[in-house]
Amino acid sequence: MSWSPATVSSSVPSTMRTPMCAKSGLIAINLDEGDELAWVKITDGHSDVVLATRQGMSIRFHEEDARSMGIRTARGVKAISLEAEDQVVGMVVLSADQTAWVTS
Repeated sequence: MSWSPATVSSSVPSTMRTPMCAKSGLIAINLDEGDELAWVKITDGHSDVVLATRQGMSIRFHEEDARSMGIRTARGVKAISLEAEDQVVGMVVLSADQTAWVTS
């Protein structure tokens, strides 16, 4: 999962078996006021994640670097440092042997 302002989290599907339900459905993460859930991707446990920003920065990291937080309400980890007016605009999941071209 990725949400603003540049945070990622990894959740193991088995942690979703026990419902933490709200009136609107299953609670997967807690977001701060103003944060926005941007992407949720299913991976195989051996993938790389690429995040790209509006100002042309990008980062590629192995998904294990965004360690599973263990509980759904954990805050996640900072994936990329952003300048004041920058924001993450894309996220893709690649196999470790795939090549990606990032252009801006």
